[in-house]
Amino acid sequence: MKRLFLIILSCIGVAAIATHLLEPEVQSEVPVLYLSASPSVSRVQQMDIFHRWLVKKGHTTPQGKPCMDLRLELDAGSSTKRLIQGVSGVASDILTGTLPYFNKAGFLEDITSIAPGLGIGPGASYPGMASDFVEDGRQIGFFTGVYVVTLWANVRTFQRYGMDPPPRYWDIDTFERIGREFVRRANPPGQRQQVFFANSLGNIMGKRFIRSMQRDMGHCDFNETMTRCTMDDPRYATALARVYRWSREEGLLPTAADDASMNFSQSGASFSDTMLQLFNDGRYAMITAGRHYLIRMREFSNPPVVSVSYFPNDSFTNTVFISFTASIYKRSAHKDLATLYLEFLASPEYNRHVIELPDGLPPIPEYTREEAFLRPPRYRNEWAIHEAQAHAAMTIAIGRPQCPFMPIDPTDVIKQRTLEKVLNGLASPREAAAQAGRLVNGEIARKVADSDRLRRKYEHLLEIQERIEASRAQGRQVPLSWITNPFHRRYYLHRGWAYDDTSEPQSSSDSEADD
Repeated sequence: MKRLFLIILSCIGVAAIATHLLEPEVQSEVPVLYLSASPSVSRVQQMDIFHRWLVKKGHTTPQGKPCMDLRLELDAGSSTKRLIQGVSGVASDILTGTLPYFNKAGFLEDITSIAPGLGIGPGASYPGMASDFVEDGRQIGFFTGVYVVTLWANVRTFQRYGMDPPPRYWDIDTFERIGREFVRRANPPGQRQQVFFANSLGNIMGKRFIRSMQRDMGHCDFNETMTRCTMDDPRYATALARVYRWSREEGLLPTAADDASMNFSQSGASFSDTMLQLFNDGRYAMITAGRHYLIRMREFSNPPVVSVSYFPNDSFTNTVFISFTASIYKRSAHKDLATLYLEFLASPEYNRHVIELPDGLPPIPEYTREEAFLRPPRYRNEWAIHEAQAHAAMTIAIGRPQCPFMPIDPTDVIKQRTLEKVLNGLASPREAAAQAGRLVNGEIARKVADSDRLRRKYEHLLEIQERIEASRAQGRQVPLSWITNPFHRRYYLHRGWAYDDTSEPQSSSDSEADD
C-alpha cells in the first residue's frame, strides 16, 4: 500500500512538472502577453507585423529578437466573457472591445499621462471622437480601427432603370422622391415586389439610419447629461413612423416577409453577407454599410460599382461613428510591455495594414490621405467609398452616448424590439416610443438605487442638467463642459447654444456590443 502511494505521488509530481514546462511563459525566453480578440486571419497577421515592428523600433533582447511574445486569446468578441475574466483577475494583458463596460468594472489601466508620448493622445485620431476612449477625463485606451456608416448605391442597378445614383448630400423629401421613382421603375405593376430602394432598417446597420434621423430633428436617446432616457420623445416616434411608412406602405424598404421571400438567411449566411449579395444582385439599390464590408465584397467575381450618399437629413447632416478599441488590463504583470502595443496602433505599419485589409478606417487620420487608401489600383469600383468615409469621419460622424449608470447598455435591444412592434402593427410609434423610454429609465433608477457611488454621480449630474435646462429656458448659452452626451455637444455648438470652455473630451462611447 505504501509503495502504491509513493508511485501515485511520483506520477502526480511528474505531471505537475510537465504541466509547468508546457506553460507558454516557461517555453518562451521572453515575457508572454495575451491580446483578447475575435478570431480572424487579420489578427494573426497583426501579431506578425507587431513583432517585426518591435525589432524595427529596437525593443529587442540582446540577441535581436522581440522583447515580448504577444499571443492571441480568441474569444469570439464576447464582452461578457471579458467582463467575467477581468473581475476575476485573469483577463488578457490587452483587452479589445467595449471599453466603457470594462472601465465601469474598474479593471482598465489609466494611460492619461503616457498616451501623448506614445502618439495616441485624445487629439491623435478623428475630431470629436476621443470620447470613445476617454472616461471622466481619463484616457483608458485607443482605437484599433474605426468606421462610419453611410449609404452605398449600386451604380449599375440605378443605370439599369435609367436613373443616376443619389447625391452625396440630400434631405428626407429627396430620399423619398428618388426612392418612389426607383421602386416604380424597378418593379412591374401587378407583380410581387422584388427590388427595393434600400435594405430593411431592422438590422444593426439600419438602426443607425434611424439614429441619424433622430439627430437631424435634434433628438438623442439620452439627455445632455445622460441622466434620463428620452426615447419617449415625439421625435423618436416620428422616425419610427417614417420607417413604418417606407416599409409597410410605400415599399421603399423590405418587410420581414419580403426578406423571407428572398431566402434571406439561407445556408447559414450572416446578415451582412446576404445583404451584400442582394446588393450585388440588384435587389437592393442601396445598403447601409461601413468600409469593413469591403472585406467580403472584394470576394465577389464581379463586385458592384459603388457611389456613396450620406444619410438624408433636413437641417443637421450627421452619421454614426463606430470604434474598435484596445486597453491595458490593470492587473497585467507586464503593463509596461503592453503599452508598446498601444504605441504600435499609431505606427505606419499598423495603419497601412488596416487600409490594406480593408478593415474600416485607420486610427490615425493622416493615412486616409494616402493614394493607397483613396484609390487602391485593383479596386476602382470602390474608389468613391474611401474618400466619402474619411470625409464623414472628419466632419459629420458622432459616436453613440453610453449611459454611465448601466454596466451594459440595454437601449439597442429595447430599440430593436420597439421597431419590431411598430413594423408588426403591435403598437403605434408614439406608444412604442413611450414604452421604450419607461423601460430604460426604470433600468437607470434600479442601478442608481443599488450603488452609493452611482447615486452620488447621478445627483451631481442632475444638478448640472437643471442648470442646462434653466439656461436654455432663458435663452443663454451653456458651457460645453456641462454636456457629456457627444451628440448634444456637437448639436449645441451647431445651434449656437453652447460655448467651448474646454478642449477636454467628455465621457461617452459607441458600443460594438450592438455590432
